[in-house]
Amino acid sequence: MQNGTDKRGKKFAAIVAAAAVAVFLIFYAGFPLAVLWGLASEEALARLASAPIALAAAVSAAAVAGIAFALHERLREIDRGEEDEAKKY
Repeated sequence: MQNGTDKRGKKFAAIVAAAAVAVFLIFYAGFPLAVLWGLASEEALARLASAPIALAAAVSAAAVAGIAFALHERLREIDRGEEDEAKKY
């Protein structure tokens, strides 16, 4: 039973870490978008700032997708019992 509990703890830690980074990145892109939304009445400012904010949102979305893929791979490693294989090297 110890092995199952250990796997659950490792999975939980991986999920928490991935979620924390993903939430940070979402807020990183979302805050400037919210500010821009508030300033939308000033069209010149909105047009000027929209390209860099869209770029930040796209980069953040790509990073979150990468985090999701890495989390999926990590959970598969834990299920297969390979979670400590990197310690050998």
